[in-house]
Amino acid sequence: MVKSVGLTAAGGWVAIVGGVIHLVLTSVARADVWRDVVSAGWWNTVTLRPDADELRVAEAFWLNLGSFAVPLLTLGILVVFATRRGHRVPGVLGWILAAWGVVCASLLPVSGAWLFIVVGVLFVAGDRVRALRPA
Repeated sequence: MVKSVGLTAAGGWVAIVGGVIHLVLTSVARADVWRDVVSAGWWNTVTLRPDADELRVAEAFWLNLGSFAVPLLTLGILVVFATRRGHRVPGVLGWILAAWGVVCASLLPVSGAWLFIVVGVLFVAGDRVRALRPA
């Protein structure tokens, strides 16, 4: 028998998969830069004010480790963990993620910002369905 997955948990899984895919793809896409970083010495390699020579390292950092992929992955794990234990995930969390996703997607439509909208909508819908269930 297949256990049904709630909308909130589905949002958590979407966040986990999205975070992992983003980290893997950006790591592969910038593998040459990360090899150079490791070769040059990891400590203090990224700067907030990169010159032309440092720009590729700064871009790789913000695209990969400095992106929202790890927080998204972490949030997804937390949500799946909470829903498995029967805890409520507040719908307001979904509203915030969805609104942020709309702003980001409107600025950069060809991006992963749409994922935040999907996750947010699933969190809101899951909370609403949960609220409609008899106690």
